[in-house]
Amino acid sequence: LALQKGAFVTANDSEEKHLELLYEHTPENLLHALTLAPGELPYDIDFLDNTYEVIYSSRMIHFLAGKEVEACMRKFFNWLK
Repeated sequence: LALQKGAFVTANDSEEKHLELLYEHTPENLLHALTLAPGELPYDIDFLDNTYEVIYSSRMIHFLAGKEVEACMRKFFNWLK
């Protein structure tokens, strides 16, 4: 829905197959606005500071230990504009 509304989306998942499915099911005319970022937070993923206006994280924080949650939140804060 975000892509259909004109947003640029970066999708992350530790399972690359999930991202492949997203890519396959995204209409071709919207692929230009989709970036796939495979890897495990907080270790494998990094972006430039002040990159994103919104970060939506779903169904992942509960898999992390305390220090990992802190590292993720720090990264999220830095990535936000």
